[in-house]
Parts: sequence; structure tokens; C-alpha cells
Amino acid sequence: MEISFIILFLFLLIYEPIVGYFSYQRFRNKLALHSTSRVPYYIEVMAALWAPTLFIIILIFITPLTFMDIGFSSISLTTSILGKPVTYIVWTIFALYIGMYIYHAIAIKYSPSYRRKVALAKREQLKKSQSFADILPVTEKEKKAWKYVSFTAGFTEEVLYRGFIIYVLFYFMPNISIWLTLIFSALVFGLAHTYQGVGGVVRTGIIGLLFGMMYVTIGSILPLIVLHFLIDWAARAHDDSYEFDLDEEEECSSNEENALEDEMIDTVFQKMDKKLFKVFNSSLLSYSIAREVSMYYYFFTIKPPIFNNKLGSTYTIHKRNGYLGIMIALLFVILLESAGLFYLLHKWSPIASWIHLLLNVYGFTYLISDYKAITRNPILLTNKYLYINVGLRKSLTVPISAIQSIQSGNMNYEKDKKRKDIFKATVLDMDTPDYEIGLKHKIPTKSFTGTIQYVEKIYISIDEREAFFRDLTNAIDQETKVV
Repeated sequence: MEISFIILFLFLLIYEPIVGYFSYQRFRNKLALHSTSRVPYYIEVMAALWAPTLFIIILIFITPLTFMDIGFSSISLTTSILGKPVTYIVWTIFALYIGMYIYHAIAIKYSPSYRRKVALAKREQLKKSQSFADILPVTEKEKKAWKYVSFTAGFTEEVLYRGFIIYVLFYFMPNISIWLTLIFSALVFGLAHTYQGVGGVVRTGIIGLLFGMMYVTIGSILPLIVLHFLIDWAARAHDDSYEFDLDEEEECSSNEENALEDEMIDTVFQKMDKKLFKVFNSSLLSYSIAREVSMYYYFFTIKPPIFNNKLGSTYTIHKRNGYLGIMIALLFVILLESAGLFYLLHKWSPIASWIHLLLNVYGFTYLISDYKAITRNPILLTNKYLYINVGLRKSLTVPISAIQSIQSGNMNYEKDKKRKDIFKATVLDMDTPDYEIGLKHKIPTKSFTGTIQYVEKIYISIDEREAFFRDLTNAIDQETKVV
């Protein structure tokens, strides 16, 4: 068994870093001449990964080696191997990592602007001589084959570079440091990706280190196989149905320009809610899922405002009241409270301490996401509609034709603030509204919980008070003249 381990170990050290690199270079040369070279290369890659994996499986049946030795076991959480602080950090990173890929998959499905960004990034990658983006599938046949490549990589690489290598290192050197083991396995994993260049080796090496740390703290490679598969599968997010035809974009007609408002007028949250409602046929369920996913979308992305001056006049609601400073103070309090209470609760009940920590992480994430949603979705006034968005909390679309009047918000607010048919567009509940907008009839919207609420009056605080009052008054007058 020892000789078999050594042979397989040397194979992993030599084959992928060297043979795999030159194999990829041959593939690129062939691809320049024949566009059908991807599938044969996929088969070659899968064969190179399955051969050593099947060899290990054979060893399991003919030697004392077991599936549990290489990580095929139930999850068993432990903090003793790496220590509590490091273990908790690793688990948090992986939770964020999973959230990022969930966001990526949903954004690809529901966000045209995100699909466009992916398509642009793909084009830029393909222009670079050192890019390995040309390995990604293009035709339908290649995309089907890529699913098998993704599964192969997810399964075999976790078996080889996490389960097997870590086991072998401890088998031959029982007293070796766990950190040396993890670093060495990560190094071998990174070198297996030499075809991606120096940057690719470093990137995959870091990912390999994180995966190795996760493996020794949960005691199983099964979750890592699933996550590894999803990462590789997500790389094909440039599916033709998602491609943004940039050449046609340059030839946009005036009809497409007229459709711009319809395309961009909904926030990511609202678009997702509409799509999910068609799937679940449940307003409450679709709204809840859309809000949770949108929270991670805003948390992980950095973009300029979605509503812009090309669509109409925009106004902010968060600057004048110092909301940014208040939010930073709240985040600081959450961090201090999380660290202190986690330490105290963990002595009493580890489970309670983790529940408390996760709730605080959720609150921390929500505050940041809500603020980013507020800044990226300002109040928008067009010729036909007034779009009001208050972060991830609520939104309202008001036809200009439905607006009866606009007046100072101080006149009736005190007696109206407890009414259920008012819509308060302020970032802080303590804010006094600048304006009261009366409606000719009730307009439906969704409350924070997703239930339908009918609005008869709007109270709103605006940073650009004079400009908003003037523009909305003009819009109402224009609508009245048209009628």
C-alpha cells in the first residue's frame, strides 16, 4: 500500500503541473485552427482526473484504506484542530463564499445588467493572450460536456487534493504539523492549475488552503465536492441565452431607447419578486425570498445608482439626516456586542452563542445592504410616474395622474402617522416628513412582510426639497393639461 501511495503522490506532483500545462498549450494551438477542439480536451482532462481517483477507489477495496480515511464521512464539526478563532473565521468565509455564488446564479438569471457585465468580462478575457477563458464552452455540445467536467473536477479534485494528500501526509509523518499539511496540499492543488498562469496558481492555492481548513474542521469532503462543482459550473455563466450582443447594442434603434425606462425602472428586488411570484404564485413567499437574495446582491456588489438622470429626475433621502453616521455607529455596536456576548454565551451554551453570532452577522449584512440599496435606488420622477424606494424595506410606484396634491408634511402628519393607509418614505422613523402627497385613489404596495397594503397618502423626506417640490408640481400640472 505504501508503494501505491508514493506512486500516486508523485503522479499528482508531476503530471498536472507539467503534463497538464503543456496539454493546455496544445489545446490552445488546436483551438486556433479548429473550433471543435474543446470537447476532446474536456475528455482528456476528465481522463487525467478520473484515472488516479479510480486507482484510489481500487486501493480502498484491496487494502486497509477506507472511504472514511479520505473524507467520505458524515459532517462532524470540531474547533480543536485549528483553534476556535481560526475555525470560526473559516466557517464565516465559507458562508459568505456560498452566499456569493448563490447571488451570482440568481443575478445571472434575473439581472440584465449583470448578464451584460458577465458578457463584457468574457470578451475582455478572451482578448488577453494569457487568458484561460477559451477553455469555457461555447456550443450546446460543449456546454453539455462542461457539466461532466464540472462534476469530475468537483469530485476527483476533492478526493485527490484534500482527502488523499492530507491522509498520506499524516500516514507517513504522523507528527507533522496540521498547518504544514494544509499548506503543502494547497501548494500541490495550486500547481495543478499551472495552465492558468502564476495568478491562477496563487488564486487556486489560496482556495485550496481554505478548502483544506474547511475539511479538517467539518471532517467530510462531501460538502466541498458540492461547492467545488458549483464553482466550476458557475464558470459557464456566459451561456448564449445570457450573452449580451454588444454589436447589436451599438445599433440600438429609437424603439430600444424608448424601452429603456421599462427595462430599468424596477429595482433588482422588484424584478426578482415579480419573477419569483410567477414561480411560487405566492406574494409572501416570493417577496421574502427576493428580499433575502437582494440583500446579498447589494452586499457583494459595488455599482453606481440604478436610477439615473437618463430616466428622469432623481432625489436622495439619506444625506440630510446623517444616516451614514448613524449606521456606522450601529455597525460598531453590533461588532462589539457580537464579540462580547459570543464569548460569554459560549461558556454557557455553544449553540446559543452561534445562533446569537449568526443573527448579528445577518443584522450587520442587512444594514449595509439596505444602505447600499438606498443609495443605488434614489427617488425617481419621470413624466408618468413617481418611483419611491426606501432601501430593502419598501417601495411604491405612483402614477402622476393619481396624485391629487403636494403640500408641507407638518400639517397633518401627527394625526395621520398611525394610519395604516399612509406610506412613509423616510430612512429613519424619527424623521419628520418634508411633504405630504395626497392621492386621488388608493394605490397598492407591499409591506415589509410582503402583504398587500393600500396607500392613500404619502409622507416623504427629500434632501433636494425645493427641486423635488418644483419638479413634481410641474409634472402634476403637465398631466392635468394632458387630461
